[in-house]
Amino acid sequence: MIGHSGAFAATLAASHEVVTTADLWYAGRLVAAGLPLVDGQVQQDADDDIRARLTCTIACPTGELVPDGANGLTPFGGELHIRRGVRIPGGAVETVSLGWFRIQQTDAEEAYRRNRAGSWVSGGASIEVEALDRMSAVDDSRLLAAGKPPRGATCLSEIRRLCRGLLPLSTFDVADEAVPAGLVYEESRLEAVAALADALEAKAYAGPEGALTLTPVAPTDPVWTFQGTAAGGLLAVSQVASRDGAYNAVVARGEADGDKPAVQAVAYDVTPNSPTRWDGPYGRVPTFYSSPLIKSVKQAQRAAKTRMDSLIRGRERLYRIEAVPVPFLEPLDSVTVSTPRLRFVGQLVSVDMPLTAEGGAAVYTVRALESGITVLDPTEGGDGDAA
Repeated sequence: MIGHSGAFAATLAASHEVVTTADLWYAGRLVAAGLPLVDGQVQQDADDDIRARLTCTIACPTGELVPDGANGLTPFGGELHIRRGVRIPGGAVETVSLGWFRIQQTDAEEAYRRNRAGSWVSGGASIEVEALDRMSAVDDSRLLAAGKPPRGATCLSEIRRLCRGLLPLSTFDVADEAVPAGLVYEESRLEAVAALADALEAKAYAGPEGALTLTPVAPTDPVWTFQGTAAGGLLAVSQVASRDGAYNAVVARGEADGDKPAVQAVAYDVTPNSPTRWDGPYGRVPTFYSSPLIKSVKQAQRAAKTRMDSLIRGRERLYRIEAVPVPFLEPLDSVTVSTPRLRFVGQLVSVDMPLTAEGGAAVYTVRALESGITVLDPTEGGDGDAA
């Protein structure tokens, strides 16, 4: 979660004035501040190596922002810094950064008019912009030759080395480890950075201030509550259901020994009333696990049961919620969602943040464990049972 004041958070619970700013930078120099945004949004997805994408339309009454080489909203080095916030009662304005975005493409529609001297001049332009966060610089800077980490390298030292000079580096609050044995870099610098972050069970991304950031993927305590009340900000909830990863049996086996076949055992999901139970309407959907450490049927049975139990406990549901925009929430933040029918704690997977008040609600995708979802009776408002 991005740092903010309590007054900012409290203002979101009532009707408020939205404040958004867009500044154009080039080569570390501010070119134009307070660009007039017509509309737009910032989309962030924790599952993407380039986490954030900006699409917006900018009005330019003079036409001076029409891209021309290195000038204007140029895709050849231009960056947009986007902030969104509120006017707090009393008049103060507080905003948070939604990111620094490298312009990828523009589509400028410019009109012309005659001035009083009879000359044709710009009558203004509408410029559509597509931009990606600063991890796109890591993606662009592909490795010229395959290679491997130097002797004694750690994951964090390699991430710093691979990204140095491409975007600012921040302090990483992640425990370091040696580089995984046998790691080889191919052409993609971004894939190499992602692999090193995965080894630390973390995500590498360009943070809101444009610096390289590493965040653990493990869920934390919830930092915000979306509630289906007048002040709770929650407008709608829909569930995204999928068969992907919903296995109802685990086959665990060892390795064959000469002419002897590998020992194996099977564990099934026989949870009563489970929609994915083995031999139920869902069907038979096994997954397989093998290990050279499995030498006996008993070991195979234990391994299969352990993994089946883990799959059942770890089953997830995806929810898509529409809510009053909360600009300081980020992917991987944990939130509480409470409706008259459901209550659960989940982790934000994606955030679609509108840039203007006219853009309406923000859209969040939340991943929640089935075991932590409580179904309520909407007619009573009391506690219910876990889903």
